[in-house]
Amino acid sequence: MEPKDLYIRIGASDESGQNELVIRLPFEEQRRHARLLLPEPAGVTLALPGASAAVGAVAAFATKAADEAGKSLYGLQQPINVLIELQDRRYFSEDWEALGRSAIFPPAEVTRFIERSDERVLLPFDLPIELLVAMPPSCLGLHTAPSESVLRYYKNFSVSGLENSELSGMMLSSNYGIVHLVSDTSRDASGEGRLSITDEPAPEARFTVQDLGNALTACKARLLVLVCRNAESYGAALHFAHRLLNSGGPTVIVIDPGPAPMGPAFDTLYLDIVHDTPLDEVLRHIAPQAYRTAMLAGIGGADVLRISPQAYDLAQKAPSAARAAEEALNMSRRGAQHAYAANAARDS
Repeated sequence: MEPKDLYIRIGASDESGQNELVIRLPFEEQRRHARLLLPEPAGVTLALPGASAAVGAVAAFATKAADEAGKSLYGLQQPINVLIELQDRRYFSEDWEALGRSAIFPPAEVTRFIERSDERVLLPFDLPIELLVAMPPSCLGLHTAPSESVLRYYKNFSVSGLENSELSGMMLSSNYGIVHLVSDTSRDASGEGRLSITDEPAPEARFTVQDLGNALTACKARLLVLVCRNAESYGAALHFAHRLLNSGGPTVIVIDPGPAPMGPAFDTLYLDIVHDTPLDEVLRHIAPQAYRTAMLAGIGGADVLRISPQAYDLAQKAPSAARAAEEALNMSRRGAQHAYAANAARDS
């Protein structure tokens, strides 16, 4: 979380149906608290909407808080970076990316956020990055993944026609820094998300949040890219992604490609990653080419695939490694000299 970010948290509702709203304005330490009866969630619709009633209510709350603090959101550098943390599951599928399209809110770029550090950003990773791309046979040739000319920059594993259990087996037995799934996501009668990469999976064969979370942890994934096979599954994919992030999962990018070909956008996404671009900026570059996009991340989650910190660490370690090598070489030379002197004395 940067000082320039606008942070908004929507807490769980109480017995009266009100939600606790917490806001931290840009360049302020103070957090303002209020209780608000939010409109019922509308969810995302097939048409790209303006702000729903719930999104509009949160936009009004943030605008009022800024006005009361003697600041105007319109006076900030735009678009504003908004981090929105959702603790009420009812609003997981709401179109929070529409916040910047609200009539009372300035242009904004929204990250669905959890205020928890992502330790993956501190851990080194292998280069080239291992990339697992999985999709059903019906999606082959539909430009739902990067092209071969871009995949050559990765250690790429592209599969199609696997059962969900077979994909899980791959992830449980190998490492993949990025997992790219062209999938269909739905919610069962209990409201839980179910995800599949096959064309016609039996309900019990679909991934649950826990199933996919365990597989992502096992393969040490830093980024999950969920590409929706159809617009109808976008809301369920958002709900699934929130549950996954909240349970300790990696950064997630959810993409609804819409009817237009998105091949060039996926090429841009994966080329940006190898060029050390933060993931929120990566998403900003491809958003105009996609129908709908969302990013979900914890603290540091936008930087989990940055190469520059790793290069800096290697550079910092290089002098000490060189000194250690020189000391080892000198020790070896001294040992050789000692052995030579001992042999010469014995021969004499």
